[in-house]
Amino acid sequence: MDFKNSNVGRTMDIADLDGHSLLKKYDPEVTGSPFLKDDWVPAELTLSRGKQIGPLSIKLNMESNELHFLDSTGKEMIAADGQVKKIDCIDYYTKDSTRYVFKSGYPSIAEQNENYFYQAFTDGRIELLARKFKYIRREKNDLTGDV
Repeated sequence: MDFKNSNVGRTMDIADLDGHSLLKKYDPEVTGSPFLKDDWVPAELTLSRGKQIGPLSIKLNMESNELHFLDSTGKEMIAADGQVKKIDCIDYYTKDSTRYVFKSGYPSIAEQNENYFYQAFTDGRIELLARKFKYIRREKNDLTGDV
């Protein structure tokens, strides 16, 4: 694991002893994607101290609540917990260019801590938030016993 400073704060570059990225940690037999969208989408980020940066190409991992982004060299990185408070992105791959806003910094509830990204539908004194998530489900074939 290698920590680096970047324009989104301190980031982690995770690799095994052979230099292969550990960001792609899922078994090839697992179908689906942990990301909200498989494509990189441009986003404006608001950092923990209020600085706004972007647009950056990002992917939001809904299974691990990690923000993946491409640095200036095109290398995939993960933003450290607590560094990003707001993600404002537009998915240009949809017909109507859907806008997504995710925010963190809310009180801890159950398994979500203050760094959890909630989708924000409204802004103001009263906010409407949604907890988006993905998980890996294991299925067992009753006849063969295969998992």
